[in-house]
Amino acid sequence: MTNYYVAKLKYQTPKEESDEMKKESKSYLVHALSVTEVEAKLSSWIPSNFQDPEITGVQESKVIDLITDANSETYWEVKMGDENEKGKLVPFLVIINGDDHFDVLKRMEKKYSTSEFIAIKKINTIVDDDLVAEGMVVRKADVEVEYEVEGDDSEDSPF
Repeated sequence: MTNYYVAKLKYQTPKEESDEMKKESKSYLVHALSVTEVEAKLSSWIPSNFQDPEITGVQESKVIDLITDANSETYWEVKMGDENEKGKLVPFLVIINGDDHFDVLKRMEKKYSTSEFIAIKKINTIVDDDLVAEGMVVRKADVEVEYEVEGDDSEDSPF
């Protein structure tokens, strides 16, 4: 079973109109089977203008679903809940893109109509298509190696 992880990446980028560098630290959502796969996926993805990149932490998240069907770069964390057999509310998280929380809540109601809404907040974690795609491509010595995800029937696409 694949999971979502939040990986923290520290790096330096050039300051605008200057020869100096500035330090940055950002969190990225990564879809992977393990922490090792997260590190490999993130390492192969790092843009060339990130200097001295360092993955400083990887944590498994409690996200169970990622919905990216809206044309928006703003992402929201929606906490929902389902009752277990004992009647206790068991929370789960969904990451969904959308311009505002009204649109997000309407779309969540359609997909999770039997679940209870608990909370919503905007997230700063970056969601990049390459990092949340199923499967991965790692470049080593100019050779591409594909890793298949269990149950993936598509042979035409590496993702």
